[in-house]
Formats: sequence, structure tokens, C-alpha cells
Amino acid sequence: MLNILSRQFATRLSLGASPIAQARRTFLTSSPAAFAAAAKKPSTTTKTTKRPATTKAKSSTKKDADGNDNGDKKKKKKKKDVHVVLHKEDKPPRLPPNAYACFVKNVAQGVKSPEDAVQAVSAASVKWKALPEDEKQKYVGQAELLRQQYEKDLASYWKTVDPVIIKEINRRRAEQGKYKLKVPRALDPNPRPLTPFFRFLADFRTTAEGRAVLEANGGDARAATIARSKVGAAKWKDMSDAEKGPYVEAYEKEKKIFHANKEE
Repeated sequence: MLNILSRQFATRLSLGASPIAQARRTFLTSSPAAFAAAAKKPSTTTKTTKRPATTKAKSSTKKDADGNDNGDKKKKKKKKDVHVVLHKEDKPPRLPPNAYACFVKNVAQGVKSPEDAVQAVSAASVKWKALPEDEKQKYVGQAELLRQQYEKDLASYWKTVDPVIIKEINRRRAEQGKYKLKVPRALDPNPRPLTPFFRFLADFRTTAEGRAVLEANGGDARAATIARSKVGAAKWKDMSDAEKGPYVEAYEKEKKIFHANKEE
């Protein structure tokens, strides 16, 4: 029986049996180690390469506490223009009328039409020139009372006005080509010193010649100021450097004090 089986196996080998058939274990012809090696199939799997993990580049922008990108440099925020509404009480008090204006107002009482107003003003000019000095003093007194009240109102205005209001008023005045409002010299804690010429002009007003100019203009302060400025400018031009010296020294002294207080 054993001989018959051996012959059959040999015949299969000679006929070209498959490798698996050749490696098939029988309890007669093959060992366990040889059978395991023959039964193992060659591996046909391909090795796959993993792509390197992509990392996101860190943004160079910085984020604020709210998570908003601000960039390395903070952008300057544009200031929004604040619209300021001006009311009648926000404007400074108006300049008071002089003696002549008080007289014209008295003459033009009851005038309604513009044509009548023009005629009344023309007639008032003629009447004012012919008016005696004692009668003019009545209107000079009225103008002086109004001026004193104006100075009180002006001082109160500058003490209470909001700087934002002044800024808006000056912006509008600049658009109209008008000069800007400034704190009056008497109310300024650190006033800019007067130049030598204006120091001389202030002294000239108190002299007999300066008072004569005021009287020559019928007590009209504005007209007298213009006339005194013209006369004073001519006198200042004729003065020598020695005569101008005291005014120059006083100016230089006050200028140093002004700049020292400004730096503080």
C-alpha cells in the first residue's frame, strides 16, 4: 500500500504539478517547516508614503482683546467731526453803541421803512454836528453806562463759555474772513505784553494832547481812538532811540515773564 502511494506522488511531480500541490503536506513526504515556507504567498502590497502634515503659517497680525486683527501697527482712528449747534446765548455780547449811535437811535425812533431809516440817519448826522456839547454829554453818559455793562457781561461770558463753543465760533468766523475771538487782555491770567509802541500809545491817551483829541471828536470813543492812533504814530516816529528806551526795556522785561509763565 505504501509503495502505491509513493508512486502516485512521484508521478504528479514528474507531470509538473503546481507549486502549491507540490508543497502540499503529506504525512509521508514533507516536513512541517518545508510546508509552511512553501505555502506562504509573496506579498504584493505597495508602500504608500504619507504626505507631511501642512502647518498653517502664523499670521503676523496681532489681535486685540476682542479678537480683531489690528496688525503690527495700530491704525490711527480718524476723529469724527462733531457737529456743534450754536444758540443765541452761545455768542459773546455785542459791542455797545457809542454816543453818536445812541443819539441816532433816539432820533430814529418810530421809523419803520428802510427808506425812512436812511433819511433819519442822514438827518441825525447833520443834527449831531450842530448839537451843543452839553447836550452831547447826555449821550456820552448813556454810552459809558452801556460800556460798563458790556464789560461785566463779557467777563461773565468768558468765565462760563465752553471751549468747544469758542472753537466752533472761530471756525465759522475764519470761513467768513473775520478775526478770531480771543480772551480779553484784562481777563487773561498771562496776557501777552504790549509792544513798545502800544505802551507809548497808552501813555499818550492820558496826556493833555490825548484828551484834547477825545474832546475834538465829541466824546466818540471809537473816533477818538482812531485819531489818537494816527497822532501817536506820528509822534512815535519822530522820537529818538533814547526816548523809546524805557518802553523797550519794559516790554523786554514783561516778555521774559510771559514766556516763563507759559512754560509752566
